[in-house]
Amino acid sequence: MDSKIANSFSNYDLEILKRISYEIGIKKELIQGAGGNTSYKIGNTLWIKASGTKLEKAKKDSIFIPLNLQEVISSIELGIENTENYKPLINTKLRASIETGFHAILPYKYVLHTHPIDVISQSIVNDAKNSIGKALKGIDWTWISYKKPGYKLARSIYLNNKRFSNAVYILENHGLIICANSGDEALRLQEEVVNRLKIKPRENAKPDIDSLIKICKQFKSIGIDAFLPPDIVTHSLTIDKSSRDLLNKNPLYPDHVVFCGLRPLIVNKNDIHKFTKAEYLKYNYCIIEGIGVILFRNVSSSAEIMLQTQSLIHLRIPSNKSIKTLTNFECSELINWEAESYRIQLNKQE
Repeated sequence: MDSKIANSFSNYDLEILKRISYEIGIKKELIQGAGGNTSYKIGNTLWIKASGTKLEKAKKDSIFIPLNLQEVISSIELGIENTENYKPLINTKLRASIETGFHAILPYKYVLHTHPIDVISQSIVNDAKNSIGKALKGIDWTWISYKKPGYKLARSIYLNNKRFSNAVYILENHGLIICANSGDEALRLQEEVVNRLKIKPRENAKPDIDSLIKICKQFKSIGIDAFLPPDIVTHSLTIDKSSRDLLNKNPLYPDHVVFCGLRPLIVNKNDIHKFTKAEYLKYNYCIIEGIGVILFRNVSSSAEIMLQTQSLIHLRIPSNKSIKTLTNFECSELINWEAESYRIQLNKQE
């Protein structure tokens, strides 16, 4: 590492960033898998979590890389879409986070980007802006309509901030951004916002585990290694009626599209043998209508986490509310996006 770069980021600064990143990363209600990112600015250097790394590993792994701050800011200001090509100021194989752009343009030392389950659940309801405004009364916050993660989102925030810049951003169908000039202040503000937006989930009926085990055996009889999700709440995706209805709609937020695809395979328990092994293995999981979720051996840990996250979000959406899903175009922007394919590949290597 260049000595000037090394000196720009003291051990004290690094320990603060590691600590707050770890504290965020271990909270599954805030961060799922390799989602979310944190950053710190000092001088003309932006230190940011690398793409595909996990905040929960901030204390033991080298997950932060330094970038030329002004280079990133200039690209967003000039409308140059090269977010995926920012070169680290050290020799590393790691890439800058997809969300590097908005971390750079937000005029605070610390920027925290998370995917709180309650915030996402609130942000997709059609009257979200008004209801969130009431809940966050007294906090200066900004609503950002959905944009593809990366350059488009950063550019949208930049254009908004030409008028004013707040420390809290609610991202429609996506998550939360918190900014502050101290790490502890960022954590405090994040906790307040998330607590104000808490939603009590619906009660979830317990799945029939014996039936699900029998169905796993049926899959194994046709050569598919099948097993149950680690958390029984995942089965609510089809046991809970409102959640089941949502399965027929487009996904609600980007990471679900990236790790789980556009649509699940939904099968009636009496029709399992009507599909071939090859047809099943186009997917990494299967919804057994009204009974539960079956995972296939090719499922990634990130997909498992996203299914659990989807179930927790669905249980928080009132059945009488109209919602905004991602459009077909918004989903197509994410599917096979090289930047996300890189992140998927990194998580497969674990």
